Parts: sequence; C-alpha cells; structure tokens
Amino acid sequence: MITAQDLRQIHVFSDLEHSDLEWLAPMFTEKSLEAGQIMFHEGDEAHDMMAVFEGRLEAKRKGQGGAGFGIRAGELGGIIPYSRMKTFPADSTVLEDVRVGFLHESRFLELLARVPQLGFKFVAALVDRTRESSTQQQQQEKMMSLGKLSAGLAHELNNPAAAVRRTSTELRLRFRGFPKIMARVMVRGLSGEQIAFLKEFHLEARPHAPLSTVGRAELEDDMADWLEDKGVVDAYDLAPTFVNAGVTLAELEEMPDCFGADALPDVLRWLEWSLSTEQMLAEVEGASDRISGLVGSIKGYTHMDSARDKGPTDMVQGLETTLTMLGHKLRAKSITLERDYPQNPPLVLGYGGELNQVWTNLIVNAIDVLPEGGTLRLEVALDGTNCLRVSVIDNGAGVPDAIKDRIFEPFFTTKDVGEGTGMGLDITRAIVVRTHGGRIDLDSRPGRTEFRVSLPLAETLESSSTPQTLELEGARR
Repeated sequence: MITAQDLRQIHVFSDLEHSDLEWLAPMFTEKSLEAGQIMFHEGDEAHDMMAVFEGRLEAKRKGQGGAGFGIRAGELGGIIPYSRMKTFPADSTVLEDVRVGFLHESRFLELLARVPQLGFKFVAALVDRTRESSTQQQQQEKMMSLGKLSAGLAHELNNPAAAVRRTSTELRLRFRGFPKIMARVMVRGLSGEQIAFLKEFHLEARPHAPLSTVGRAELEDDMADWLEDKGVVDAYDLAPTFVNAGVTLAELEEMPDCFGADALPDVLRWLEWSLSTEQMLAEVEGASDRISGLVGSIKGYTHMDSARDKGPTDMVQGLETTLTMLGHKLRAKSITLERDYPQNPPLVLGYGGELNQVWTNLIVNAIDVLPEGGTLRLEVALDGTNCLRVSVIDNGAGVPDAIKDRIFEPFFTTKDVGEGTGMGLDITRAIVVRTHGGRIDLDSRPGRTEFRVSLPLAETLESSSTPQTLELEGARR
C-alpha cells in the first residue's frame, strides 16, 4: 500500500501539504519487480505516471549500445501531465529491485485542480527529461558517427600499412640473396666501361605509362622468352620487374654486345635485383605518404590545429577531407563521385570541425540510400552575393512527400532499429542555422535528392556591423 510518506520521497511531491499527500496516495497502484525484469517494452501504450520509491530502471532503445535513460528512486517516469507521449520509446529494464506506484492519466485533471502548483513542477520535469534525452541522443549520434569514421579510417590505414609490411618483408628476403648475386657479378671482372653502362642503364629506366592487363601480360611473356633464350634462370619471375621499370627488348638487345654471353645471365639477374629493390622502396615510400596524407586529412577534418573561434573556412577542403574519411563507404557500393567546384571559392566564416560534421551527415545519408553503382554529386557555388552554397545530390529513390516536412525533426528516422538515432539531420540543421546563421533546404523527387546548405561568406560577415555580428553569435549560444 502506498502512503503519504512514500510520496514525500518523490522530488515533485516533497513539499506538498500532508493532507494533499494523504488524498493522493490511495490513487496510486503499487507494483514491485526484481532486477532484470522488463517494466515496459518499446512501443507499449503509455497511460500512467510512474513514481519510483525504491530501486532503479533504465530505458534503452533496441539495437543501441551505450547508457540509456535512467530513472531512480525519487523520480517520475512514464506519462507526466502535459506530456504528449503515447507509447514508450524504449524498453524499461529493472537494474535494481524496484517498488513503484502508478497513477492513471484519467486522474491528472483532478490532481492539477486540487494542487495547481504541481503544474509548474511537471513542466520543469518535462523540460529536464527532454534536455537529458536530447543530450544523450546527440551523444549517441556523435558516437555512431565516430564509430563509422573510425572503421573507415582503420580500413584506409590498413591498406598502406599492410603494403609497407609486405614490401619490407620481401626486401629483407631479397637483401639476404644479394651477396650471392653480387659475388657472381664480381667474379666476371667487369670493366669500368661495363659498370658505367649498367649505371646509366639503371638511371634511364622509367616506368611505362599505365598498361592494360592484356598488354602487360604480352610484354612480360616476350620479356621472359628473351631472358630464357639468354640462359637466365627463373625468367618468368624476373620479367615483371623489367616491364615495370619500362625496359624494352630493344634496350636489352644492346647488352649481349657489351657483356658477352657468359656474363649476361649474372648481369641481368643483378640488374633485376637493383631495379626491383628500387621499385619496392618506391612502394614503401608511396604507402608511407598515403599514411601521412590520411593523418593530415584527420587533422584537417577535426581541425585539431585550429582555434575554437570562428574563422575563414574553405568548404572545398572540408568536403575533400570528409570524402577521404568516407572513401571506403563509397568504394563498398561502387558509387560514382562527381564534383563541381569553382576555382578559388570564397571562404565562409565558421567552425571547420562542426561544418565537417554537417558534410559527414549529409554524405553518409546519401550513401545509405544510394543503390549499388549510384551517383553522388557535390556542387559548390555562390548563392547570391553573400552566401556560398554546398549541394549534396544523389540519384537514389528520393524522400517520400509524406515525410519531407518531418525530415529535420529530432528523433525522426527512416532507418532500421539500431542504425540511426534520428538526430543526424536535426544536429545538421542546428549547426547550419543556429551556429552559422545559414540555411539548409531539401529538394527531392524520385531519382534526385538535393540537400542545399547556404552559409554566409567570411568577407560579408567580417564587414558587417557589430550589432549583426552579435546577433549571429547570440543565436549560436
């Protein structure tokens, strides 16, 4: 049985008159559950205000990791007067044995008529609940975005890192065989003229222009046949090195006259070793440059080296660093990427890291809705005289007319459970509109969806009067 003393433990009711608590207590229905049990399931109809007297519960959406929305002893849950909630948005699991009381919504008007001061407390409780829920959802959205970027970054870094490891291992094996190769060449007693010929031959070797698979195979077969004719062992293993270095059969034909038939196989093997070693070192250098470029993209994406104040921001650079971070997702669906950027685009005044979050949300959404082999187009252009417009366009199925007006609503999502929080576009709009004083629009029809983001130019804002600048900053706060 619920008593007035039980209700006194609830923060909202703690300062009510004892007579009011005595009147209210019998209206509550008592229920107790053990840890691990489910109080409510996501989607269950909500008809009661719930007062928690003992224990603790957690509300968590299906398919989402991390902490959920907690309800502790002394707090209210379920429907609160003035709430528009119709169903429970998450499973409510008992974390610690609980004892709760339920007040049916049919008694709310009677309660507010008798104790009108509770109306202000219920509104304050709703505001606190909305703020906490919104904060957690935004954090969840950021963590999901971070997880996607981390997976993409790991994928992007893995390829060049694996190339460095693979090539360094092969280089180690080749260097172990170098003394034997060098000894065979030295016993030939090459003259200074012959050594100079090899040095010049090596320096003049240049890679071919990109070859087709068939064209490369034909060159390698011809090269291997020629090497075999000259007595070179493992000719088919050595031929790709000469082809990669751009060496032609006509150039190799000059070598027998210079070195003679007996010395030629050893000289050719030494030359292949030298060329292949240089090629492998170039591969290591290229992979290392790729890793350095990715690290630079991360720093550019997060603006780690930038102050937290607004500053002139290059939108094209922001889009490109974002594409670098999401490259694996584009390749996974064989998406064609089109760009339409102006030369020397004007800068906008903004927070680079936050704007990159905008591009991430819009581009990821486009990738998710695109079919295999779809097209993503990015356009940057002046919007009037005072703004720069960035358009993210996809040729997916489009946004249905029935939900176009809801697409920017918080918690609204068309993705499956666990794949979206419904906060991505809400956060995007907040960054564009409130933080940067810009605007974001949607234009969608089957086969073409365009999100347009317009942001004030840096030179426009910098030349604005002080009151206008303060108004924008105030909106951000």
